[in-house]
Amino acid sequence: MGNVLYGGCTPTIPQGKKVIAIASTESAFAAILDDGTVQCWGNSSSGGCTPTIPQGKKVVAIASTASAFAAILDDGSVWFWGASSAGGSVYGSGFLLPIPRGKKVVAIASTTRAFAAILDDGSVWFWGDVFSGGSIYGSGSLLLIPRGKKVVAIASTASAFAAIL
Repeated sequence: MGNVLYGGCTPTIPQGKKVIAIASTESAFAAILDDGTVQCWGNSSSGGCTPTIPQGKKVVAIASTASAFAAILDDGSVWFWGASSAGGSVYGSGFLLPIPRGKKVVAIASTTRAFAAILDDGSVWFWGDVFSGGSIYGSGSLLLIPRGKKVVAIASTASAFAAIL
């Protein structure tokens, strides 16, 4: 229910599938289905178009900014889509996050326009709008943390992140 331009409509979920989790931007929704696929609806410029997840991969979690989504895949990689100004991809169907080789994403936090992903070694990869906690580099950067420390959790405000070491 609500404004159709903001996702306020009944989504078309494929027959026989169930929604197991849902995330939202300001004007779109993304639902993880029980087979690990994603179904999106709402404003296409805010992530409302269903992305083309790499073949053979399943979505296990989704985070969102005001206008973009980031999905953790079953192999620890991340597929992101939506407005590039809010941590999304300039490619319509999404893009694979270029995290360091051999690392896996275990959690993602978000501000209104940026994402921060905790990697399996306790490091953090961040991307999105630089004034909202993102990186000046379009595809992201590795956060510099004190030697010998690991990030175990991240919290966020509208425009900043805080990490627990």
